[in-house]
Amino acid sequence: MVLLSAGRIAVATTRPPVTSWGATAAVTCVAAGALHAIAAVDLLGTGLWQPSFFLACALVQLAAGGWLYLARPPVPRVVGILLVGTVGLVVLYLTVHGTGLHDVISEHGADADHNGHTVRSAGPVSMGGLPGVDDVTPEAPGWLGTSTVAVELLAITALTALLPVQWRSRTADALLLLGTLGVVLWSTGLLF
Repeated sequence: MVLLSAGRIAVATTRPPVTSWGATAAVTCVAAGALHAIAAVDLLGTGLWQPSFFLACALVQLAAGGWLYLARPPVPRVVGILLVGTVGLVVLYLTVHGTGLHDVISEHGADADHNGHTVRSAGPVSMGGLPGVDDVTPEAPGWLGTSTVAVELLAITALTALLPVQWRSRTADALLLLGTLGVVLWSTGLLF
């Protein structure tokens, strides 16, 4: 904004205030990032890739929270990318913990020969699995994972509210469809 005052040009540097949805999105992204950092520290003894994945998630979410707070108004395409990424993390969590895949991808829970060809797995995605894996069950969710998913669900709501009006309806429909798919998979026994 440019103001003319007594023959001098002054540039006002006021930015629009942070909306309640913008603040909620920023805080939930930072909280999810902090929870992912705690998970990374918790997984330090399990190998390299799991802590690295959680640390990368933490850094991206912390940066996203800072950007959501500072960028006013936020760029809709970036908000959409953050929304897709957050939904992807929730879907990944539910898939890994709801199907028994956690034992397959965990370095400490999988049986593999030196070439990595024999992997013990259980659950509906194993298509019958290998003999002797019936005792493997999906990992029960802990407080850290449950808290992270709850915070990310709040972030999804806030990020959806930050989208332009034209995008909000389609996004809400897509999220509803994804949730319905999750319920169908759960009711058929493919999840949990």
